Amino acid sequence: MGVACSAFVQDKVEDVESCSIKSAGVGLESEPLWKQMAQAQIESQKAAEAVRPEVQKLLAERAAARQAAVKQAEADRKAAEAKLKALERLQRQKDEEEAAKNEQEETKKAAQVPSSKAKPKTKAQGSSSKPAAPSRPAKLTKDQAKDALNRAVAIFDMPENRRKLQEAARSCGGDDAKKMAVLMPLVQGMLKDLLESHGFTGEKILHAVMQISTHAQGDKRMSKQLAKLQATLEGNV
Repeated sequence: MGVACSAFVQDKVEDVESCSIKSAGVGLESEPLWKQMAQAQIESQKAAEAVRPEVQKLLAERAAARQAAVKQAEADRKAAEAKLKALERLQRQKDEEEAAKNEQEETKKAAQVPSSKAKPKTKAQGSSSKPAAPSRPAKLTKDQAKDALNRAVAIFDMPENRRKLQEAARSCGGDDAKKMAVLMPLVQGMLKDLLESHGFTGEKILHAVMQISTHAQGDKRMSKQLAKLQATLEGNV
């Protein structure tokens, strides 16, 4: 009986030792969870550091692109203002030439009138010799400027009007002064009602465009519409 018990106890001890060895083997083959997580975090940091230069390069490229777009928009705005000022100078020159021509015609007519009839006319002219004060152009709010701009572009986009503008532009070739002389009266006629509805006479169209240009700064849609309006005024239709 004692021999049998000893044999049983010895078997159990061997089983325990065998399990302990196996457990030790398992522990050697697999690392603790905390160590695996730490290793994964280290690997993630290494991957982030590896792509950091590419990310920084991409961000720098985007920043440079934004700066370039801002500079280009500012350059376009200045170019548009310069073109408008050039158009205004041409319009002013044309108005001065027309005024001088009218004055010459009036002088010629006055010279042809008999002296006996010329005296009363001279007195009448003397009473109104002072030039009338130039009327100040109306002031547009941004909403009014936006409305006028949209309606003007819509008028120019009408098939019949676009055909007339294109034919007029082709007839001028590349002569800017001739374009002003031919296109401006045509444009003024098309926009007459629109300009008058906002308090402008036909010859004040460039004053209206300058105000619209001021309101269009920083407004992408208005700037796009304004570019179309300016292109039409320049004969690029």
